[in-house]
Amino acid sequence: RDTKLVGSDQLAAFYAFFPRSDSTADWLARINEAARASNVTLQSGEYKYERRSEQKLARYQITLPMVGTYGQMREFIGTVLSQVPAASLDEVTLRRDNVARQRIEARVRFTLYLSSGGAS
Repeated sequence: RDTKLVGSDQLAAFYAFFPRSDSTADWLARINEAARASNVTLQSGEYKYERRSEQKLARYQITLPMVGTYGQMREFIGTVLSQVPAASLDEVTLRRDNVARQRIEARVRFTLYLSSGGAS
């Protein structure tokens, strides 16, 4: 028996992959835990929820200013991308005022894609 999905079944399986928007707090907790585990210091972030009525997926943009070493930031980003599968890495900006310093400032922007079911 052929187990391939066709047409609308493929589309339904695609949308079923994404977490519901009412699970946002759980995903944010995973991101914060990844920062703690990587020894990255998160500063106050910016959060923007966007959903257009004609779209089935909502976008939750998460912009996080942080401080840490380059290695810690790589570890943090890798952990987020592996533990939050519906997240994408959209932007990374690194800044180091003094070349001799190990710690750098960064700004990372993730987008968490959520199904439109449930509240934000």
